[in-house]
Amino acid sequence: MPANLHQPIHREPARLLRRQDGAALITVLLFSALLLSLAIFGSTTSRIEAIVARNQLFAKKALEIADAGLNHGFSLVKTAGGTSFTDDLASSGTAGALVGLGSVQTVDATSYRFASFGGGGATDGYYVRLADNYDEWTGANDPSRDRDGILYIVSMGRFMGAERVVVAQVDGRALFKNGLVGKRSVSITGTSVVDSYDSSVGAYKAASAGSRGDLRSNGNITLNSNATIRGSAIASGSVSSGTITGARIQNAAPLDLSSVTPCGPPYSSNTGITGSGSWSYNAATGVLTEKSTAIINLAANTYCFASITQSGSATITVSAAVKINLTGSFDLSGGGIVNSTAKPVNFTVYASTPAGVTFNVRGGTNAFFAIYAPDADVSFVGTSDAYGALVAGSINKTTTSGFHVDESLFGLVSGATLLRWHEVRNF
Repeated sequence: MPANLHQPIHREPARLLRRQDGAALITVLLFSALLLSLAIFGSTTSRIEAIVARNQLFAKKALEIADAGLNHGFSLVKTAGGTSFTDDLASSGTAGALVGLGSVQTVDATSYRFASFGGGGATDGYYVRLADNYDEWTGANDPSRDRDGILYIVSMGRFMGAERVVVAQVDGRALFKNGLVGKRSVSITGTSVVDSYDSSVGAYKAASAGSRGDLRSNGNITLNSNATIRGSAIASGSVSSGTITGARIQNAAPLDLSSVTPCGPPYSSNTGITGSGSWSYNAATGVLTEKSTAIINLAANTYCFASITQSGSATITVSAAVKINLTGSFDLSGGGIVNSTAKPVNFTVYASTPAGVTFNVRGGTNAFFAIYAPDADVSFVGTSDAYGALVAGSINKTTTSGFHVDESLFGLVSGATLLRWHEVRNF
């Protein structure tokens, strides 16, 4: 036999093939694992993107809801004309104009008016409140008190866990910001004192009287040399004579004094009007008349009259908040006003009376009032002091009586403008 038949057979190529098969399997497994990882990563990324997109959608919805709450709140504030922003700031900013918005809810120890909106869940909707703008003249801010006719609306929108908060400034048209205002002129020819106090703090006291008894006119301000104005006198024309503790400013830009929209006819019914003595009221003509010692009592209400005329020692008596809208004359040369609340804000008169019609206003220990008659001519009669604020076409004061401006009326506004919308927080 050939010698090479007894030599061993080499099987190295088979073993190498098996090794290559094992390496290929490992490669396939690793590749499969990589593909699986990529698939898992892609799936996770898609889920994250879906969650982000959903959250962005919810946040956008929450912002839209907050904006809706802002507009709802502003519409209520704007239509509540002739009211005080101080009333709106009560109950942590949920009173006054916002009462009709919804129920009171507490979020993070803060009260809001809540209205369900958006259809997401029981707590989804807008939460609205009003806030003060730090307007104190001295000392710490009082968040429950408005002094300048400016406040903020805070609206929080919630939807499916998303929350957005927006804030806007509301500028009200302050009706009595300057105390005594005569669009055409202010004339104080008697020896008189004009100063200020705050009826929300307490009764007027001469010893502690304030210096916010400002005079303002788009024409001239004429003062007796012995008249004392504890405040500023600001005129678009000239300011003559008198002792003025504040600024004496001439050639100032004119005030924008909006007119009053006539309230009637029809005029008020007889509801809420009672009295004794010689008096009458005609609901068809809106004419209220009283003579001699007559006493007319007006219950808390808003009235529309054509004219009010007194003679003798007749009086109009109020013991709660009374608002009078007037289209004609207002003659209180009788006994005048008896406002037992001692707060001018509880006897307010808004007159659409045209120029050329004279109002006669009498002071007295209970003569607390606020009159806005930007076209009527107002004359003071009698020698007793009066308390409150007055806006007229012209003011003529020849008596020696004083006038004490009530600072609490400075927040009394009519209408409002929405300004400076911005977002303050984003969740």
